[in-house]
Amino acid sequence: MDEAVITRLIDCSNDCVKFLDENGVILFMNARGVELMELASATQVLGSNYTDYFDGSEKTAVQQALAGARNGQVSRFTAYALTTKGTPRWWNIIIAPVGDDQRRLLSISRDITEHIQVEKALRESEEAFRKLFEEGPIAMLLSDCSFQIQKVNNAFCRMLGYAEREVLGRALSTILDHDESWLDEAQTHRLLGGEVSSVQMEKRYLTRRKQVVWGHMTISVIRDPENKPRYTVAMIENINDRKQTQEQLLTYQEQLQTLASNLSLSEERERRRIATNLHDRIGQSLAFAKLKLSALAKTSPNATDAINEVRDLIEQAIGDTRSLTFELSPPVLYELGLPAALEWLARKIQREHGIATRFHDDGLPKVVDEDIRVVLFQAVRELLVNVVKHARATHAQVLLRRESDALRIIIEDDGVGFDPAKMAGGSDGSGFGLFSVRERLDYLGGRVKIRSEPGLGTRVTLLAPLKLSGDDAKP
Repeated sequence: MDEAVITRLIDCSNDCVKFLDENGVILFMNARGVELMELASATQVLGSNYTDYFDGSEKTAVQQALAGARNGQVSRFTAYALTTKGTPRWWNIIIAPVGDDQRRLLSISRDITEHIQVEKALRESEEAFRKLFEEGPIAMLLSDCSFQIQKVNNAFCRMLGYAEREVLGRALSTILDHDESWLDEAQTHRLLGGEVSSVQMEKRYLTRRKQVVWGHMTISVIRDPENKPRYTVAMIENINDRKQTQEQLLTYQEQLQTLASNLSLSEERERRRIATNLHDRIGQSLAFAKLKLSALAKTSPNATDAINEVRDLIEQAIGDTRSLTFELSPPVLYELGLPAALEWLARKIQREHGIATRFHDDGLPKVVDEDIRVVLFQAVRELLVNVVKHARATHAQVLLRRESDALRIIIEDDGVGFDPAKMAGGSDGSGFGLFSVRERLDYLGGRVKIRSEPGLGTRVTLLAPLKLSGDDAKP
């Protein structure tokens, strides 16, 4: 092959190519070598000894390779050296004799610095992961793509009481409580397929002694260079204390809700007792006194004016007593039932506040437990009071429907409306009224639906059973 062609091929090489004499003196360096060594030109190194660019064990390795080449051997090794500008580089080097007389040597050096750096970063990353895995405070498991456990850390052993050998090879799902479900096929496909980076779930786990521990598990995937799933890593945070606190809080909330409902019903019973006493005792006594005064007026003509004044006062007291009786506990609610009480309430709102209020009943029989009847009446009264105070409405209506074993009551108005998301804790107190209605209905097994927008009025739907269940029935 023509020497010019060979020189051209060498210059086109992506490696640093040098020709040396038998003593290692540099005779030639290609253009890529000049670039890799960060030289201005090849003349900077021509005539210098190849070993001068290495230190320590690397220099010894080069000297041995040169000696071997002079004896017809080909040497391959890795060495570290600095460029003329002090840039560190790692090289894969081949030194071989050229020609039959072996008086000229060929050196081919491939820059593997990036590869070495990647390997170093990978080792450091693996070391960091190993340290995190083994010494981390959170339970961790390494499993294959079928979720068979391959390795667990010390935190896992402490959390569930297992020795590592006792769980290796087991399905990850076997450490869950028996009532807990594992990932379904769709979740597994999304995780392993890369559609989601991780899956999180709160589950109950069984310790070696069959005790239940709550944990928050996060499962992610380790992939190979071709992005295929290789392992899954699960981290389990012990949230047992948090769950116990939440359960205690829910218990306290239920107890407070029960207490609030019982207090409300007890209050209503006391109001009814007071109203009954006002009607049966004070009201009747005043009515009897009025009759006596009327009889006295007939027998004492000279005292007619004074008697009439006293009679008028008694008449006013009778009216006030009757009004107070209805305010405390409307007798119509107990004597005639919920439909009649709601109709009376609608007329009262219209009469006292000037808001045209219509009541409509579907006419179906509604035999309702007393406690439910009381709560529904109080809820409707609370909502109509809200209409009076806050809605600035001109019309309202109350619709009563029977649906199988439940009641549906709809309260609508054409007022200014509001944003239901902002109702809780309103500074005007309306939010608390709605919250109170919701809490009382929830306790009885009912629910509240609110539909409202600013400027478009409000529609509140109350749903409640006709009778309390056995667990909820009150003495």
